[in-house]
Amino acid sequence: TSTINFGGAIGAQILEWFNQDLYLQYTTSFLFFLPFVAFNEKRELETQARANRLRCFLVLLLFRMGLAASAASWFQALFQQNRPCECSANPAINPYQQIGSIWGMPSADMMVSAVLGFFFLQYVSKLLGFTLIMLVGFSRVILGFDSVGQVFAGFIIALVIHVYHIGSPLFMRIIDIFVNIIGGLCTFILVKRDYMNTDFSFAVLYLNGMAWMFYATTLFVLYYDWNMLKTIWNTPSHFMTDDTFLYYTPFREGSLGSTSFAPQRKHETLIFIICTIALFFTLVCFRVATPYIDGALANIWS
Repeated sequence: TSTINFGGAIGAQILEWFNQDLYLQYTTSFLFFLPFVAFNEKRELETQARANRLRCFLVLLLFRMGLAASAASWFQALFQQNRPCECSANPAINPYQQIGSIWGMPSADMMVSAVLGFFFLQYVSKLLGFTLIMLVGFSRVILGFDSVGQVFAGFIIALVIHVYHIGSPLFMRIIDIFVNIIGGLCTFILVKRDYMNTDFSFAVLYLNGMAWMFYATTLFVLYYDWNMLKTIWNTPSHFMTDDTFLYYTPFREGSLGSTSFAPQRKHETLIFIICTIALFFTLVCFRVATPYIDGALANIWS
């Protein structure tokens, strides 16, 4: 009979409420409902422009979280540092659950959580961002999923991603995609050659993160027309102001002379739903393919 201590129970509950899958899903849900709440005739034009700017920041946040989730998996294969616990898919042999790769440097959950935490720190609430980072870091360590060093490494890498993204022009996101694709493929293929007996099915996390990055890119093209994209193409996101979005945001006349935000793509909401459904089934396909990923990598060297 295994004994679950109080600290471990707290850590497990924290991970139930705060994990990378939920962050991505909550952000997507917020993006869906934002136009219905913010873009209407009862809002001031400045308020609607501010909401449009927030939507831009959320799409970029979605991209960053996808990048962190994807890059963390091949960073773990690159550094090859074991977790504090011994992970097992068979609870009869080992009480620990299967949590991904046997390697934990850096902590993937901390990377994604810290990316979100830094967003809160800068744009929402310093207390909320700090609390999120501390809670997730505590839970990973107390459960033995990651060491203090692995959590700290995830924190530092997330900080680098955040500072780099808010301070670099928008066109750099295309470079991010290509670097992540090349880095991930090369790392998994080359490392697998020396670890033929190690299960590399955790590479599905790399594919999942890439899917979210492409999804965020698609949303960006959906939400903003060519004039807007040309304006912010060479602009770091941190320097995008409400005035920029007010000037380039199209509005439509409503009743009694009121104005409201006009979608920049026809059937915007419908296209959003279609893209989200496509993402859902892409992730389902990756889940189905998970058992075959290790064999595919091994066959390259056989």
